[in-house]
Amino acid sequence: MKRSWAFYALMAGLLGVIALFAVRAEQVVNTDPVLVSATVLSFGTHADFDGNHPTMTVKTEQGSTREITIAPRVQRTCRIAMEVVLERRDTHLRVAPEACQTSLKSNS
Repeated sequence: MKRSWAFYALMAGLLGVIALFAVRAEQVVNTDPVLVSATVLSFGTHADFDGNHPTMTVKTEQGSTREITIAPRVQRTCRIAMEVVLERRDTHLRVAPEACQTSLKSNS
């Protein structure tokens, strides 16, 4: 009998942790993105279980260096040392749809 209660307590705790992560992920998705500028440092690839994915290493306005998975179209339009527009949600960065075609400074 004690084993079954321990099992149920473990499962309840596990479901609680999963629910916490799901709620947190939903909050990140529902926040409005903040546009930030960064400078392209290099291009590369990242191996994953489903193949290689193109990446771009950028230096943000705050001085940090980040590697971001990108779409192939971004690699065709961006060049090293170009300024790119990124969308930041919480700590997650992704290339904005306008990518290298515009910059934040030219819009200000």
